[in-house]
Amino acid sequence: MAIYFPYSEDKRRLTTLHPEIEELLYGPVQNTEYMCMLNDRNKPIIFSMARLDHVKNLTGLIEWYGKNTHLRELVNLVVVAGDHGKDSNDTEEQAEMKKMKSLIATYNLNGQFRWISAQMNTVHNGELYRYIADTRGAFVQPALYEAFGPTVIEAMTCGLPTFATNNGWPAEIIVHGVSGFHIDPYQGDKAAELLVDFFTECKKDPSHWDRVSQEGLKRINEKYTWKTYSERLMTLTGVYGFWKYVLKHKSYLDLSSHRGSYQTSSNTTMAEIAMGHHIINVQEDDMDMLVAAVPTLVGETLVWKDVLMVVVPSITVSAIGLLDLSDGVYVDPSHEILSKAYTFAVFTTFTLAMGLLPLSATLPRVPVSVAMVKKLMWVAVALVYIALALKAALLILS
Repeated sequence: MAIYFPYSEDKRRLTTLHPEIEELLYGPVQNTEYMCMLNDRNKPIIFSMARLDHVKNLTGLIEWYGKNTHLRELVNLVVVAGDHGKDSNDTEEQAEMKKMKSLIATYNLNGQFRWISAQMNTVHNGELYRYIADTRGAFVQPALYEAFGPTVIEAMTCGLPTFATNNGWPAEIIVHGVSGFHIDPYQGDKAAELLVDFFTECKKDPSHWDRVSQEGLKRINEKYTWKTYSERLMTLTGVYGFWKYVLKHKSYLDLSSHRGSYQTSSNTTMAEIAMGHHIINVQEDDMDMLVAAVPTLVGETLVWKDVLMVVVPSITVSAIGLLDLSDGVYVDPSHEILSKAYTFAVFTTFTLAMGLLPLSATLPRVPVSVAMVKKLMWVAVALVYIALALKAALLILS
């Protein structure tokens, strides 16, 4: 059963969950599952759902909302995070809970704000997104940094207009002003005004909400579905299969050594070869010519072990960095430039290492530019040291 699908698909909607969701959002009695009330049920709902820690910046969103009287007039705010019904053992979560309760009191949010404890049932959460869409609301992801942003994908898949941080992958998911909106978590006042502008426009022209909702769905269907993922995977598998066949069977290629180039021995395209649609048999002496011509073509040979000596530490360092970033480690507003530099170094190292990896499987028998590969290897090594240096600096400053 699909969990996340558009709110407009009425026949698939889990209407049996609606009384429970309605109680969750509008129930008049506060308990361990929800805190504060929503007095005006006719208002759209701004919705956010995340872990209750500093990097997710939910307290920042609440503060933006509390300060902006125009936004409070237009919409309600609902946040799903943490468990305010019991004491947390996590010091960071304790601090965020304390801050949330303080903001509720400071801005007198009761009546316009609802704090719901974390919901672990994904099927229930899918229908919750759609129920929020029924109110003509929006999803807001205000994180200081987000490595990927699954909630952004979930909300957009359900047809909910989405506002998400411009720090991290959500900036790639959303086309600003078309399929959603980017917000700068370090400029909360501007983020709140962007929300005000959106809901003001929707009030004047209800079709504006529909346009953003549909563009968000279109973006997800074009870029972030399992079908798209599987097609890309099959393409990569085809490329891998091509090179594997070259190494195993010594076929596909016919070298014209006199011209210093090589080409397929028929009119078959390289794409067709890569997908395994054709097998071109060549003579053993032709392959011997190919191998013999490698020094002429590229100057010298390079063995796969040389590449792996760079690829393995590069992937190790970048993988550790990606885990750090996904957990929000080293993301500190006071060290924003260093944090962004570390993020760039980690992602670039990972991308470069993954690019070098296929080359280690094809060397030394496939003619590639050794000079080019060596330059990439030097860049990868430099990036590893830069990433480690930046990590050390952030650890010292944290």
